[in-house]
Amino acid sequence: MPFDDNVTIINGIHHSLKDEQALIEVENGKTKAGRLFVYSIVKSKLNESGVVYFLLMHVAYESGAISINAHFMEKGMTGYRDAAIWDLACREGVVSVENQDNWWFDPYDKDFRHPFLMNLSEKEEFDEAFIEHPLTQARQFVKLIMDKL
Repeated sequence: MPFDDNVTIINGIHHSLKDEQALIEVENGKTKAGRLFVYSIVKSKLNESGVVYFLLMHVAYESGAISINAHFMEKGMTGYRDAAIWDLACREGVVSVENQDNWWFDPYDKDFRHPFLMNLSEKEEFDEAFIEHPLTQARQFVKLIMDKL
C-alpha cells in the first residue's frame, strides 16, 4: 500500500469490491513513534446475517513494513447499531422508508454506485455509543497500534 496516496488505495478498493462488500474508511498518517501507516476497513455481508469488517494496515519500518490483517465479526444481536441510528435519523428527518438517499453512501465519492455501501450508522461519530460493535472495535484496534508502534 502506498503510505501517502489514499486516492490510489480508494480507487483500487472501489475497483475490486464484490457486490456484497463496501468501503468504510482509508486513513494514513504517522504512529506515536513517527512511523508511517496506512489502513483500510472494508465490510462484507455474511451469508447467514450481519457483516464482518476487514482491517488491512501497514506500518513502515526502516527495512520494510509490517502488515496487519484482522476481521471483526458481528455476533449475537446483529444490526442493532444500524437499527438505533436508523430510528434516530428518521426522527430527525434525515432518512425515511421512502427516501434512503442519505442512509447509503460511499465515504469518498458521492457518485460511486455499488450494490452495497457504507451506511450512516457506520460513521465514527457513533462509535462511543456502540463500544461493543465490531466496527468500533476495529477502530479501537487501529488506535492501539498507532499508540504502540
